[in-house]
Amino acid sequence: MLSKMRNQKGFTLIELMIVVAIIGILAAIAIPNYLGMQKKSKMRAIMGATQAAKSELHSWIACYLTSEIGVVDLDGDGSLTNADDPTTAGTGDPIADFVALHSIDGGDGGSTVNGFDDVSPFNSTLPLFVANAAPATTGQTYINPITDVNGNVVGATLIGTHIEPTGGPNNDGTLVVHTVTCE
Repeated sequence: MLSKMRNQKGFTLIELMIVVAIIGILAAIAIPNYLGMQKKSKMRAIMGATQAAKSELHSWIACYLTSEIGVVDLDGDGSLTNADDPTTAGTGDPIADFVALHSIDGGDGGSTVNGFDDVSPFNSTLPLFVANAAPATTGQTYINPITDVNGNVVGATLIGTHIEPTGGPNNDGTLVVHTVTCE
């Protein structure tokens, strides 16, 4: 009987416990790092979206100031036509129209055909861009107008915010601030 037990192959309980302990230690190290990387990538997404919106918003504001037709796709249909006339299309406010087109439903009643369903990387139920609002720490980009003496929008301040009130490089909830002007 004793010779039969010596010939059996397998792992002892101690060996199995050591393997489980090693897996537990690796998980304890890897999971917090993974969660930290997710947060960093979401912050970088806000910063990148804010930077990308800067040049696009510059085109929008310039188009509205000059009433130039066919410069920006105001209706989001993917083509530049006479329907993209800033004097007749939209609200006449380049920031409000930009935000509406880039809203959660893309400004097209729920279709994603236009490819503009921009949502906050921190909360997919919130839009990425918000117009004319005081910055709050929600992981969104706030776009506030800069107007001339006649009340025309000649620029904008874009503020990319962190999800936490003390997040960001200055611990004030702000990740990035860009200014666009078309004077």
